[in-house]
Amino acid sequence: MTVSLTTAELAKYIDATALKADTSEADVRRLVAESREAGVKSVCINPVWVPLVAAELAGSDVLT
Repeated sequence: MTVSLTTAELAKYIDATALKADTSEADVRRLVAESREAGVKSVCINPVWVPLVAAELAGSDVLT
């Protein structure tokens, strides 16, 4: 069976992550911007970044 997905449809199956201990705020902001643009399903980050990411993704379909 072959499934044909568009890029936008495929993005909904992707979880973007930044879990390294040395992830910087700039790294997180870049991940958020790229995730919003691509329309991924969710962003997975270390708990310290949750307030920033939640605020940045407010109103989008991307989950935190």
